[in-house]
Amino acid sequence: EHVKAPVEKTVDAEQKVLRILPPPELRTVQPSEVNAPSAVDKNATPAKPPATIEAKSTRTRVLDATSRPSKPKVPRPCNPFIMYRNFLHQRVTMENPGLHNNQISKIIGKMWQEESPEAKEFWRERAKLGKEEHHLRFPDYQYRPRKPGEKKRR
Repeated sequence: EHVKAPVEKTVDAEQKVLRILPPPELRTVQPSEVNAPSAVDKNATPAKPPATIEAKSTRTRVLDATSRPSKPKVPRPCNPFIMYRNFLHQRVTMENPGLHNNQISKIIGKMWQEESPEAKEFWRERAKLGKEEHHLRFPDYQYRPRKPGEKKRR
């Protein structure tokens, strides 16, 4: 309804989601290549949680402001290129085993630059839909970039 570019809608009953794909003439990856069921082992048993390890130290840890539990960070909505990159990443990785992520990103970046305006418009519309969905899921979300000099601690 909201997408003005030509798209193909398919229902993935197993994942219980609606998939919006570019029309076949603009596709660089076939729908069967995305979330291929062969990649999931339905007979696999769920992994056990890791065992609890007793701490050997008897010292008391002092809690500071950074060690308090915080709310999970809401991710930003994806822009058109990031959606395109996420869509192609697995395929490019499988076609180029052994490459590091930075090299894969360069390959996909070059592919993006060479895409037709129609294909880029498809991803712009898809990003717009993603942004609308993000707004519905996180109505109070507001992008707050870090101030210069603030470093993320790991």
